[in-house]
Amino acid sequence: MADISASVVSEAVGARFASNFIFKPAAGTRGGILIACSDDFAVVLDPLASCDFFITGTITDRSNGSSWSMTAVYGPQEDSDKIIFLQELRRIKTMVLPEWIILGDFNLIKSVDEKSNSNINIRMMGRFRRTIDELELKEIHLNGRRFTWSNERENTVHCKLDRVLITQAWELSHLQYQLVPASTSISDHCPMILKKMQIKHYSGFRFEACWASCHGFLDIVKKSWTKPVSSNDAVRKLHTKLSRTAAGLKKWYKNLQKETRLQEDIANEVIFQLDLAQEERELSADERLLRRFLKARLLGIAAVERSRWKQRARLSWIKAGDANTRFFHLKANGRRRKNHIPALKSDIGIEVTDHEAKANILHQHFAKLLGTTGHRHVGLNWAALNIIPANLAHLEVPFTIEELKSAIFGLYSEKAPGPDGFTGLFYKKCWEIIHLDLLKAPYAQLFKDLWEAYGHQISA
Repeated sequence: MADISASVVSEAVGARFASNFIFKPAAGTRGGILIACSDDFAVVLDPLASCDFFITGTITDRSNGSSWSMTAVYGPQEDSDKIIFLQELRRIKTMVLPEWIILGDFNLIKSVDEKSNSNINIRMMGRFRRTIDELELKEIHLNGRRFTWSNERENTVHCKLDRVLITQAWELSHLQYQLVPASTSISDHCPMILKKMQIKHYSGFRFEACWASCHGFLDIVKKSWTKPVSSNDAVRKLHTKLSRTAAGLKKWYKNLQKETRLQEDIANEVIFQLDLAQEERELSADERLLRRFLKARLLGIAAVERSRWKQRARLSWIKAGDANTRFFHLKANGRRRKNHIPALKSDIGIEVTDHEAKANILHQHFAKLLGTTGHRHVGLNWAALNIIPANLAHLEVPFTIEELKSAIFGLYSEKAPGPDGFTGLFYKKCWEIIHLDLLKAPYAQLFKDLWEAYGHQISA
């Protein structure tokens, strides 16, 4: 982050404040800090706190009125000042909003691999890590670069001195953001740009595990699955049934969500009124029964929502009841940020960031690797090799319903064995409805092959 020098505008708790920006003037070429926003999108309020090494302000989004705190830092050079700097950061935690972001040049590293030589202050590094833990902050990973500063000398030293730290509340309110580097230009620091990821949402079908526990699930599957299909091709028939079932389930759950939200609002309002009445008098037996019923209903709705986010978080090692929805939400967001590819370079060195251009580069790359099908001009004379043919007639024997059932019930419940989006849980829950069509389909052998290859390594 570049050094900033500015003239004095007005004084406010140690920092300067002007129309929609706050700053701390530089001392020569060092120590300048600026927080500024576009008038069209946000408002910067008066500084909350300030010291020699940072300023903190409140940012208010004009579009929705939400507010969050931002602290911009310029870390000191001397070890004694670094200790004071970290103490001041701890002190302001009680002053800022739950949604808090800290960014800038910390002049500190938190691990050995953040510096290119062995001249490291282990004790100061430990203090920095403890401060991050005490403030309950997490770092947004910088894509594309390991270091953010270099001394630009012959024996170059690289360090990661600049970073962006956020609270869980800030991450939950600002989903799908990534941190990317820019050219150092005239500075010895690498500018970092925090921007929203360009994500192309999957428009296909994905079966959600929570559907299987919702009332009316099997009825919708049976209604969609048993519709007549005018085709004698078993594979096309099965494909049509799966497609119809997917469409029916999506429509059913969309309507179910509307009803659930309405029920949740009504339940909360009735419980609130009963809470108020309880402060003035004893509730009747029927009122207490109603209150317990509504609370149980809300717990059920919360459990379904937690199950949905657990599936999106892809955490197979933890049970849904062992963590709350926010935990799974954060993990899902972190996985999305980690798996996102911010940019790709083509063979001629052009870097692209938009989704379609990245897709074209990947297609061209793998098409070149796989090559094209050629015409064979020579063949093998199998008769001259005197190889005794193997009797593979048993491979053509139709498999039984017991074999198919064993293969399906051996699949992992939260994984989809094919590209149709239906997980193993769907096939297990709907076995009595769908098994006859699975038995008729020629590619049902796939389930048996999957079980033989992987079934003994996984649990249902």
